[in-house]
Formats: sequence, C-alpha cells, structure tokens
Amino acid sequence: MTIKLTPFLLLLYFVSFFSCDKATSKIPFVEFVSVSKSYMVQNSGDSLFLVFSFTDGDGNLGSDTSDNIFVKDSRNGLNIATYKLPDYLGNNNTNSSRSGEVSIVVYAQCCIFPDSSSCYSSTQFPERSMKYQVQVVDNEGNYSNIMESSEITLECS
Repeated sequence: MTIKLTPFLLLLYFVSFFSCDKATSKIPFVEFVSVSKSYMVQNSGDSLFLVFSFTDGDGNLGSDTSDNIFVKDSRNGLNIATYKLPDYLGNNNTNSSRSGEVSIVVYAQCCIFPDSSSCYSSTQFPERSMKYQVQVVDNEGNYSNIMESSEITLECS
C-alpha cells in the first residue's frame, strides 16, 4: 500500500515555516521618516525637526549618560551633532526587540561652494543642497545602518 505523503509534508512545511519567529538582529536599524521643512537659511540659527524610526532586536539601545545618535553632513561626512536616545525610550531589560520614532532638532549648516569655501553669502551660488545622515549605536557598540534624510536646500545669499 502506497501512502501519498506529499500534500501532508507540504502542509507541515508551510505551517512550521510561517510559525517560526523571525530572527531579530542585534544590530540597530534606522529609517528616515520626515523633516519638518526642506528649506533653511545658512548662518541664521535656522533649524528643523528630523524624524527617524529605530528598531533594535535585542533591546539594548538607549543611555542616559552616553551619546548614541550621530548626525552627519552628507556632503563631507563630518559629525555635526550628537544626541542621547534616553534609556527609558530605547533600552529594554528583557532583551526583546525595541522600536520607536525619534524627533531631533538639527540646525542649518553652511553652504559649501565648488572652491571648498563655505559660510559666506554668494550671489553666484544663491542655493546649495545637502542631506543629513543619522546613525545610532547600541550599548554593545553595534552601529546601525546610515540613514539619509530627504534633500534640504540651503539659502546662501
């Protein structure tokens, strides 16, 4: 007597595949959400809100003592600001996944011109564009991916 196990095995495979928990990464992940505006004036104290989401698979993102959010200028890769993702927002003592959204204030940068000069008014180049980059680090020193904002226009004149 021949028993056809193929449909049964196929069903068993799909049930076991979809019922397993997905492995969570110990490396944090950040994703761009929004900026409050896309136009700023250099050297004016102008600022915007940059919003990003984060996920950390082992829940150890957050500190009340160490900076763990790093903001860079995409044009030159220089760190322009650091922030703390507070312990109560990110860290999780049960080592389970943690996620959320963060809104930070970022100040306008200087215009950078083709001759590598910056921070002066220019009628030849009245506007320049840039993006902000964000990276976070968890308590074990795992750095996230580098998230990039949408394009920001800087008024240079």
